[in-house]
Amino acid sequence: TAYRVGSGIVHAPAAAVSAPFCETCPGDSVLPCTLINVLSLLSHAKTDLLTTDGSWEAVSYDPWFGAHHADAWVNDKVGTWPEGFHVIAFDYNGTCVADGGNPANIGVNASDLFSDPQTHNEIIRLSDYLSHWLTYTTAS
Repeated sequence: TAYRVGSGIVHAPAAAVSAPFCETCPGDSVLPCTLINVLSLLSHAKTDLLTTDGSWEAVSYDPWFGAHHADAWVNDKVGTWPEGFHVIAFDYNGTCVADGGNPANIGVNASDLFSDPQTHNEIIRLSDYLSHWLTYTTAS
């Protein structure tokens, strides 16, 4: 008789951390809750991308990863994030591979997305750190 033994976990993010006075944490602030939520969301997305079911498409369209745009998928997964929290990812050539805020940006080069041409270089430089804030403005 042959057996296969394995183990696993239920992959679900923790609930989003609230702002002071139990208010929804804003995605455009520097409150401690924002940093905690950003790190949690990124860890959740990175973990999912390491699974066989993980995809850039899911990171861009699934509310489970913060997608709140008009084309976001409808599902009953827990762990959706407050509006303003979503994943945006670039490959090392500067091409956007995921954008939960605006999937129309997928395939667009960072130099065309950001008003400052050095933003792409800064994203590459900062990607080696666990966490870092980068202030930027979009070209549109």
